[in-house]
Amino acid sequence: MENCYGTEGSRASLSVAGRKEYFDHYKIEYFREYLSKIRKAEKSVLASNGFTIDDNIQEVIDFYKKDLEKAQEVFQEIQSTEHKKEVIEEIAERKKAMNVKGKSIADRVSEFEGLNYLLDYKFTEVDPSICEIPDRKKKPSYAFNHQSKSEGDQASDDKDFKFKLQLKLKTAKAKLLLLDL
Repeated sequence: MENCYGTEGSRASLSVAGRKEYFDHYKIEYFREYLSKIRKAEKSVLASNGFTIDDNIQEVIDFYKKDLEKAQEVFQEIQSTEHKKEVIEEIAERKKAMNVKGKSIADRVSEFEGLNYLLDYKFTEVDPSICEIPDRKKKPSYAFNHQSKSEGDQASDDKDFKFKLQLKLKTAKAKLLLLDL
């Protein structure tokens, strides 16, 4: 019996049929991909300016050429020194209208140096029983201020310090042992 590809038992006719189906499928996939790109371009480029795929292509090209020329003119204007001067003048007018006064670098440095007392307060151990607001002139009262304590208090503080140091040493050893496991 014969089919559309040749005789029924012919191997050559079956392999040709398989290739034809593959290439037909490839053509369909290529067409689908091509059509989706065309539809996407129509939606994003043409429809945004009021064109459709059925419009005269020469009109569309002319429109986009004019648009390109306008964009190039704007670009040339932006790059000109006159435009830069206008922008600088506009900024100066806005600063003047808002009463904004820029400070020099030296002024900014001295301003930040005036805030260093806050960092000093933050990075010291402060006595939690005293709630004090940091002041530029006043130094924070430290939690371990050994100068004002009596000798008995200092001895107990030294013992506490040694105990805490030993505790930290033991925890460090325990961590090292755990890391070795």
